[in-house]
Amino acid sequence: MLDHLWNCNMGQFPTPMMVHTFWFKFWQQGRQLWPYLDCLDQGGVNQSTLPICRSQKLRGNCPYRFGEENKGDKLRTCMQNLWIHPKESSQPERNATSAFEAYRACVEKHRPLALSCLPRFESSCKQQKLRVIKTVRANMEIAKHFLKKYPNFKLVHLVRDPRGVVLSRIDKQWSQGSFDQSENRGNYYSRGAASFCKQAVRDDRLRTRLAQEYPGRVLLLVYDQFVKRPLEFTEKLYAFFGFPKPNLGYLFSKLKIKDLSSDLSNAKTIFSDIAFKWQENLTYHKLKSISDSCKEFFHTMPLDVD
Repeated sequence: MLDHLWNCNMGQFPTPMMVHTFWFKFWQQGRQLWPYLDCLDQGGVNQSTLPICRSQKLRGNCPYRFGEENKGDKLRTCMQNLWIHPKESSQPERNATSAFEAYRACVEKHRPLALSCLPRFESSCKQQKLRVIKTVRANMEIAKHFLKKYPNFKLVHLVRDPRGVVLSRIDKQWSQGSFDQSENRGNYYSRGAASFCKQAVRDDRLRTRLAQEYPGRVLLLVYDQFVKRPLEFTEKLYAFFGFPKPNLGYLFSKLKIKDLSSDLSNAKTIFSDIAFKWQENLTYHKLKSISDSCKEFFHTMPLDVD
């Protein structure tokens, strides 16, 4: 799927991705999207289309979000049967089969329109000098594939302190951490941190080898360092991609970061207040659970946290 995205071949996406709410939710962040969204809107497809199919066809079969109590079994059923590549052994309950089929039919009827509108977006995408993909679940093996296949591909490996990661995942009602907490599935602070740190350490080892194999094309960016020295690391990112030093005041004003457009001196304070929220919100025992589960991570990563 990431290959299609990298090459601007959105017509290869599943239909739910083509008409997903996120396209409309973030329309202000990309002018290249506007012709595509206008085309969809003229054909009667908008940010309500996918939610309407869900509410009309899957009501009672799928929970609204991760955090809904006592909905774990239904959530697993929906994930198994609506995933792009469902497991062969996973079949919906007999009384739910018609609901999933009705949902797919509701969504698929919009595919011809989406395919007819996509060239307006794809052509603009292919003309861009820089394409950026931010993905959370992709691991370093996928990055290895891209580095090998695309000579102009560069990788920014973004890593964050697991204490901030775990708190963020529990805070959000739609997240896995919130779901685990509501289902009383044990100590998520320990289990969630262990899962995150195990993958992060594995990725870091492979990233180190890839940086040697592909010099100048791999960059480690520690989030906790970035928020303490945002101006320094923004310039570092621009240099990594071969761009001249940016006008940081203009850049931050375009990103609509409050209080930064006219005064860059307080950048560290504004970013750090967000990044280190965990220092005020996690108790000693929760911090210890995370730290005990991430000993190798903390030994390996240069977090540079006070």
